[in-house]
Amino acid sequence: MFYFSIFPTAFFMGEVYTEGLFGGLFFLTLFLTVKKKRLLAAIFASFLFLTRPIGIIVLVFMFFEWFDFKNFFRKEGFFGVLKNYLVILIPVFVFILWRFSFLGYRFEFVQHAFFGRQGINIFDSLKNWFDAFKLLVSGGNMPTRIYYGIEFSIIFLAIFSFFVEGGKFFSLTILGFSMFVFSFFSGVAQGMHRYLLFIPTLFTMLVKIGENEIFDKTWSIISILFFGLLSLLFSFDMWVG
Repeated sequence: MFYFSIFPTAFFMGEVYTEGLFGGLFFLTLFLTVKKKRLLAAIFASFLFLTRPIGIIVLVFMFFEWFDFKNFFRKEGFFGVLKNYLVILIPVFVFILWRFSFLGYRFEFVQHAFFGRQGINIFDSLKNWFDAFKLLVSGGNMPTRIYYGIEFSIIFLAIFSFFVEGGKFFSLTILGFSMFVFSFFSGVAQGMHRYLLFIPTLFTMLVKIGENEIFDKTWSIISILFFGLLSLLFSFDMWVG
């Protein structure tokens, strides 16, 4: 939690966004899932995606943590399966109710009309990210280059953490990768520094490398300095360069 709280873009936790509530519900849901508190995990997962719809992806983590594919029916029995695993349908049911309600419709309208977010839109997203990369390399002014430098740095760190942590934390890696794909291909080349803040493998990787005292001290100082710098820049409107 220390590395999370001083991460350069963790300042969003203190902005007027849902990041603070989402973060608390997210890590609580992960904890309850690992402890196999199935009913509580399902209830808090429902609150999680009502805070931000991307939270529905936590069901991927719950699935991989709970289901024993080799001894599924043999170990649990048919009625054991019904008792222990049908709770995962609770957040699915709540999500469907929300998605087809007036609130769900309004959310989709605002995302599409004002922010250009379109769910999964692979081709437009790739084009927009390619254009963003060109601005980073040669075409943009200095604020634009700094902004996209932040974006691509977070993207690189997230992808690198998937390779580093994939073997040891398979479920967390699948969860993080799903969040990455959903965010990256949402149609707009913007906001990854915020949306990838909750990629779990970023912080398990930092904890592992942070066992080295030199890295721990160095990263902590650099991260806190960037935390303060980005807090200042983004609070004064450096949103898209």
